[in-house]
Amino acid sequence: LAHWGERWVLGLRHEYRAAARALSPDETTHLRGYFKADLLARLRVAESGKIPNPSFFPTLPTMGLPIPWDYSADPGLALVDTVVLHRPLVPEGGWLSVLFRECVHIQHFQTLGIAKVVRRYVNGLFMNGFDYRALPMERHARELQLRYDAGLVVFSVEHEVERAVLSGAI
Repeated sequence: LAHWGERWVLGLRHEYRAAARALSPDETTHLRGYFKADLLARLRVAESGKIPNPSFFPTLPTMGLPIPWDYSADPGLALVDTVVLHRPLVPEGGWLSVLFRECVHIQHFQTLGIAKVVRRYVNGLFMNGFDYRALPMERHARELQLRYDAGLVVFSVEHEVERAVLSGAI
């Protein structure tokens, strides 16, 4: 599954990055301090009418595995250095919050690399009964998103990801 997952992530990244844009000045301002300037400069954002599910999902039940998640019902997806956002599913006034959460996943990719991120997602699915929301990296991104949304203190996402990796939390 990890090999299929890597191919899906890289294929979608290639597809969406071609039409993606750089962060707007307003987005950069809101994310600065949480993420390093070089990550924000490399990051691209693509808006999509729908985030597609992996083409291998329909084969999972034939292998006795459940389909873990419907990406088409999700407002965002991180693909290495590209964020795909499905604007109709982004809650009213929640653009920056969803973008932040997906940028946390971009930091996961930057810290761990594609292979390790995908492998940890696949292992996490097996360890958590294929409950996508229970995946350690998903929980981590939501926790940091809540801190961001509270707006109390700016924190380094890179530092938080490194700490989570070292502690075995993700």
